[in-house]
Amino acid sequence: CTPDSETFWMDEFPTLEGLGLLSMDQLDGPMLLNLLARDPAGFLNDLAEHPEAQRETVLQSLAEFAAILNDDNDGWETAAHLQWENVINYLRDHGQSQVTEEGKALWDQLNRLVLQNLAEPSDAPASTREIPANT
Repeated sequence: CTPDSETFWMDEFPTLEGLGLLSMDQLDGPMLLNLLARDPAGFLNDLAEHPEAQRETVLQSLAEFAAILNDDNDGWETAAHLQWENVINYLRDHGQSQVTEEGKALWDQLNRLVLQNLAEPSDAPASTREIPANT
């Protein structure tokens, strides 16, 4: 794992953020998706604790990247597509118990932003789903 690898940045991000050297809103969509995919509940819960402006920037970057993934999907699954689907499935299956109300609100907001960023709302990916309500 070298400093020029994505794995390095994902492993070191919490330390760098804790030291005030890097923040989520400085990351691009692919790096944010990597963080989200590593621990979806933790990512959303942690993001909920950040200032509103930072949350908005992070959600917009993720939404733009997710919309690009949907637009560019010509039948080929990429690692990023699979990451996004894994996040969806994880939150659907475990979100109710592990994501805070604030984190759930951010997930809902992210899904709305993804839909807004799509060229045609009718092309909305099946992967934009809410965390199921507690039954």
